[in-house]
Amino acid sequence: MERKGEINMNMKEQYHTFEHEGRKAEVFLDTTDSPKGVWLVEVLENDRKVKSFEVLTENAAEALSDEWVMGDLKILK
Repeated sequence: MERKGEINMNMKEQYHTFEHEGRKAEVFLDTTDSPKGVWLVEVLENDRKVKSFEVLTENAAEALSDEWVMGDLKILK
């Protein structure tokens, strides 16, 4: 929650979206805490967020996203 007079410094930029048969993965670069940033992957199933992951590189984020949407990655709920 923002307080009056505060500026939201969230610097989360979406880079990619992967979708296949009800599964979706969104890739973001979040530079809120560091100029270098951290890669975030949010995975969804039937438009419901299942989990978020932090990875070190854009390539790792893309690989994780692809594995999720193609059904190669299973997440225990």
